[in-house]
Amino acid sequence: MEYKDSNTLSKREYNRINCREMLLKASRRLFTTKGYDETTMGDIAEKAGVSKATVYNYFPNKESLLIGTVNEVLDQEADFLSDEQYSALDFEQKLRKMLALIILCTRKYPGLARRIVYLNSCEDSTLYGSGDRMFSILTTLVEDAKKDGHFRQDLDTDIVVDTFIGLIYMVLFQWTDIAELEEEKLRQRLDVYINVILNGLRTGDFKE
Repeated sequence: MEYKDSNTLSKREYNRINCREMLLKASRRLFTTKGYDETTMGDIAEKAGVSKATVYNYFPNKESLLIGTVNEVLDQEADFLSDEQYSALDFEQKLRKMLALIILCTRKYPGLARRIVYLNSCEDSTLYGSGDRMFSILTTLVEDAKKDGHFRQDLDTDIVVDTFIGLIYMVLFQWTDIAELEEEKLRQRLDVYINVILNGLRTGDFKE
């Protein structure tokens, strides 16, 4: 999602951003209620109140709409990381907020998020590797934590990052009630699992 001060945007650019976000929102709702395979680009145009040509002007196909949704979440993470308040947080606060941000962004459309995760692993999909930015963000966070002494230096960064990504996937695929959970309940449940992982990383019980 593009976060810019509307005062610095031209009317044309402002309208372009709004239209793009409107199309992504319409597609998410239709993919969830009607089904991804059953939804057409024409359906999305009708839902958004624009012409089909307008939809194709922004997104050439349905998978590009999924990519747009992924990038919206990752852009929110990037905005969070660049915020001045971020630097004032300790490692645990940063980690908890980042993981919660990812999960809260997907809880409204868990079925769609599961499809995106699956396609991210399919080499013949245009979404293949779309999660690399998330891996990179978590890698930076874990490396900083190791430098600051939060984790043992001998821990393989990729394994630690994979563990946290695995937690995200577990939430998506095993918490079947994720869409019904209140935000506070979701955060509390997530914190329990984060605590288990962090305790292992600190005490040495986390084995490679």
